[in-house]
Amino acid sequence: MFRTLMGLFVVLFSAACQVTPTHPSLEDSSLPPLMPVRSFVANTSFNDGYRLSPNGAMMVYQGVSKLRSAIFIEDLSGKTPSRVLRFKGDAPQPFWAADSKHVLFHMDGDGRENHHVFAVNVDDPTMTRRDLTPFDSTKSFVARVPRQDNSVVYVMHNNRDREIFDLYKLDLISGNLTLLFASSKGVESLLLDDSGHVKARVFRTGEQRQLQISAAADEWVSVLEIGLFDSVYPIDFSESGDSLYLSSNRDSDKHQLVELNLATGEQRVLFADDQYDLGGATLSSKDNRLLFVSIQGEYPRIKFFDKPFEKALSPFVEYGKHGMRVMSITRAEDAMTLVRYDSKGANFYYYDLKTGESTLLGKGAMHRYADTLTTMQPIKITARDGLPLEGYLSLPQGVLDSSKLPTVLLVHGGPWVRDTWGYDTATQFLNNRGYAVLSINYRGSTGYGKQFMLASKKEFAGKMHDDLIDTIDWAIDEGISDPDRIAIMGRSYGGYATLVGMTKTPDRFACGIDIVGVADLASLLENVPAYWRNSMHLWHEVVGDPANPEDRADMDKRSPLNFANNVQNPILIMHGINDPRVNVDQSERMVSELKKYGKKVKYIPIKGEGHGFNHWKNQLKIYRETEDFLAKCLGGRSAGFDFYSLGSWAF
Repeated sequence: MFRTLMGLFVVLFSAACQVTPTHPSLEDSSLPPLMPVRSFVANTSFNDGYRLSPNGAMMVYQGVSKLRSAIFIEDLSGKTPSRVLRFKGDAPQPFWAADSKHVLFHMDGDGRENHHVFAVNVDDPTMTRRDLTPFDSTKSFVARVPRQDNSVVYVMHNNRDREIFDLYKLDLISGNLTLLFASSKGVESLLLDDSGHVKARVFRTGEQRQLQISAAADEWVSVLEIGLFDSVYPIDFSESGDSLYLSSNRDSDKHQLVELNLATGEQRVLFADDQYDLGGATLSSKDNRLLFVSIQGEYPRIKFFDKPFEKALSPFVEYGKHGMRVMSITRAEDAMTLVRYDSKGANFYYYDLKTGESTLLGKGAMHRYADTLTTMQPIKITARDGLPLEGYLSLPQGVLDSSKLPTVLLVHGGPWVRDTWGYDTATQFLNNRGYAVLSINYRGSTGYGKQFMLASKKEFAGKMHDDLIDTIDWAIDEGISDPDRIAIMGRSYGGYATLVGMTKTPDRFACGIDIVGVADLASLLENVPAYWRNSMHLWHEVVGDPANPEDRADMDKRSPLNFANNVQNPILIMHGINDPRVNVDQSERMVSELKKYGKKVKYIPIKGEGHGFNHWKNQLKIYRETEDFLAKCLGGRSAGFDFYSLGSWAF
């Protein structure tokens, strides 16, 4: 009886708190069912990360157990019961050691990004998690898992010097760490072999950068000169061992797959695309032969170099309809796990390379809502200075006339990353609330070549912002967006872009949502994590050096903190208190300035979180605040109170 009354209370209370749409384009529409926030951030159907052990006998994956995010370990023979590791926040992404007995994962407990390397021995009935890098204020990570069947991995951490990462051999049985390579401030990247030897590195002195090969102990031979804004990443040795596979834009605008002959210095381009950068290259775990490369254009694309793998994987790839990622391949290359995805979700498969048979392992958490989710559509626009831009448009289902819709301009972070095609939680959430969602890969976004990235030089709050305005102007001209009901929203750089939009072009946005955003560029660069300092030359060249008075004055002109008085419409600001990248002081100072001038601002500090939000209860809070805020300023709908909030204190 009590449960019945409680259930009735929740239904009635939830219905009472729901907000129906008030925007004219939505009032008479047949929008899909209003999905509760918990469906997006605490969905108990969640599963992901399926990875086979190197010997193919076991599987590890992420899921939900007893309302907690969890890692599941399965014996594929069925002889041993399934084992579960539960976590307070989101379960970390698990992976296997070479011995097929240890499951590894990185975990940061408080958002400060000082990750530790943990291991669980699957033969241990207690499933004890062992912290193998138990150092305070230290960031650790696994740099390489060897292919031989042994209980060794190679890890890097910055315990000796917070600015640099040393290389260690980690024995998973004893837990012993043995120093193999003491790094220095000029080292930008390392390439290891399966014995833990550093075989190649990218090294910088001042503005000179070189790809160097290890000749002998502490002796390095430079094989390539690399420009300050060139990117050269050693991937691994080739099948013969006489050359290196590189992802490089040294001699081109776009990242290419290049094979560098170590004896002659000759370079051979194995793959290049005229429009887009190389996304990634997958090599054989048996002999390092090249299997395939990936490219992210408007849609994801795969180029195969290995006929058997092409035959096996081609059915999972359909350009413009499905993307595919291989998640794991056994050491014998007789089985693999992969994910096939689109903008509505993903399916996970086990594929037997011997028989050609596939088995569905699971469907993404949102599969039950597939009929109510929307399709992400690529768009192309031309910026006011003629630069071509690409992005995505997602429209809410059920609108009778897809014109003059309330719209959210969702700005990606970075800024040196990009939006891609596929399922995006924020986009689907906003669509379900009745909003058109625009995302654009403004200048500076990666994936479009060196010159497109460098077009961001000294253009923070300049042409980078113009690209955002040009995007909403395009949507208005196309009849998609209501010019009086457009919000701007983003995280990190996207939060900065939000504050720029609300201070520099305050008449263009009805409201803004800034999540862990930057308000003051100079103090951002003065307070970066210690291990960022090795790459600050890029920030100083593109954004400015706060130690240079001329640069600092320019950065001040591009910092929203100094223009709070220009704000006309409401702003919602949310920030993780432990954020090591963008200090919470950025938001606190911005909020103080806005209040000083009597502006409408709501500030939500999030305890125990950093630059991202790891716990579902905090994600629930973020989305609940977002939907109520946008319902008031754009006229969309809100699901209102979510009863998961009642129990979030227990987690």
